[in-house]
Amino acid sequence: MPATSRRVRKLTNGDESAESNISKKPKRTPITINARIIQFGLYSKDKQGILMQQSSFEELHLLKSYGTVKRKKLILAIEDFNPEAKCNILLSCGDGAVGQLALGEDLADRCARPKKIQTFSPPLSDGVGFLQIAAGSFHTVVLTSNSKVYTCGCNDDCALGRECLEDDGQKKRLEDQDFILRPITFSDELSAEHGRPIQISAGDSHTAFLTSKGSVFAWGTFRDKQGCLGLFIKHNPKDHRAQTQIVEKSVTPLLISSFREHVAVKICSGFNHLAFLTCDGKIFTLGAGDCGQLGRLGPQFRDSRTSVRTITRMLIPAPIVPEVRHSTFFKDVWCTGYCCFAKAEDDTIYVWGLNNYYQLGYVPNDPEQIDLHFPVKSEHFESSVKWTNFSGDHHIVATDDQKNVYTIGRGHDFRLGNSSNENAQVLQKLSDLDGVVAGVAAGNNYSYAWNNDGSVLSWGYDLEGETGQGLEDSGSIETPRVVQANTLKNVRIVQIAAGGQHALFMGILMADKIDKQANTHDKDA
Repeated sequence: MPATSRRVRKLTNGDESAESNISKKPKRTPITINARIIQFGLYSKDKQGILMQQSSFEELHLLKSYGTVKRKKLILAIEDFNPEAKCNILLSCGDGAVGQLALGEDLADRCARPKKIQTFSPPLSDGVGFLQIAAGSFHTVVLTSNSKVYTCGCNDDCALGRECLEDDGQKKRLEDQDFILRPITFSDELSAEHGRPIQISAGDSHTAFLTSKGSVFAWGTFRDKQGCLGLFIKHNPKDHRAQTQIVEKSVTPLLISSFREHVAVKICSGFNHLAFLTCDGKIFTLGAGDCGQLGRLGPQFRDSRTSVRTITRMLIPAPIVPEVRHSTFFKDVWCTGYCCFAKAEDDTIYVWGLNNYYQLGYVPNDPEQIDLHFPVKSEHFESSVKWTNFSGDHHIVATDDQKNVYTIGRGHDFRLGNSSNENAQVLQKLSDLDGVVAGVAAGNNYSYAWNNDGSVLSWGYDLEGETGQGLEDSGSIETPRVVQANTLKNVRIVQIAAGGQHALFMGILMADKIDKQANTHDKDA
């Protein structure tokens, strides 16, 4: 089609016809939109400004320019999302029936208070610490400072990324569960090509890690309401005629996204979906989409798994579809159980996924609409607040940069922490925690918060000891209550991960620092 017949938009207030000023051979060049957004298209330049051909994407408001069009990028760095501190102590509490507490088979029952994890096989070398923890529904993942990934717990769908072994580390267990943390295998060849593991995430039946070069690996599988969906689609993007292959499960790390295609800077997992943020501000998702948690597939995909094409669209990573397709760049993303939260460059919070208790801070016009299949701006998580974290499932616990805590969504079992069993469609600020909270984590019906002074608080429903409060029987905790445990003394908590019915704690044993400081002073004296 000739260039003069294509739809163009003139970005000036002049009276001249746009079509009359188009050059015969328009150039393809990068342009800057709002000083950040990059697109490509055909353009020609007249005396008054820029003419932009818009046949391949929606109209965009371009900056007025009289000279060379410059290219600028929104660049995010992996270092901005990596764990900040090397820790030296791990603890766990809750249900350990399938080994997810990492306390060994002798302590596999209900653990009502946090206990120290020491069951690494082989034992960790001196000086090796912990960088990150992740809790699936029934398994545990630990990233060490020497870039090793350890797993334990239930391995029904290959979520551990390895075979389960007996305590001697030699014989394969008959049961698909392991009570001891053991490393997965990540070959030297893959590590040399893609970099070492630096971030981890876990869901119901899958686990993933991000490498130092920006590649994403995963194992296990994704599940939806109909059962096992699959993990990934092996395909050749350069040959569309090549047959695709559905990888139902993987017991070893499988390359999901290469840094050569997209440099990922952060990963996060919901129950059955995985999201990653790229260095240029895009969010890619894959996994189950029956609740809209992928942010890019319509309601027609909710119950449709009748064709390979449908499953392929779910299991091949693809970017989400924001409200304004080509003008929204993101600088952070969080996964909750069946939802996602994303922070745009202007601090607007976009949400999508399950919204059955209005936990996304968005009330649709149709009260029957419980799933948001595409990202929308959250009404209650306002951009004027600098949000720093989101966690939960049917209820959401969020924090801002002023160290305040907010809850919203389902209130049953006092999971909102406001001494009420009622659901909340608007944010509930937990005034008792104003300005003191360093982080939060939330499971299905319980929540945690921790402070920089080392104190840990929990609330919600305690079924198997997951709140760490030492309850002998199940019960509810109506408001945030300090967790009293000898194992938490002199420990500064850095991260808590909330699983299905177990919780993990990672921190720094302050006594070690005190001893080191004392030794230093003695030497100086």
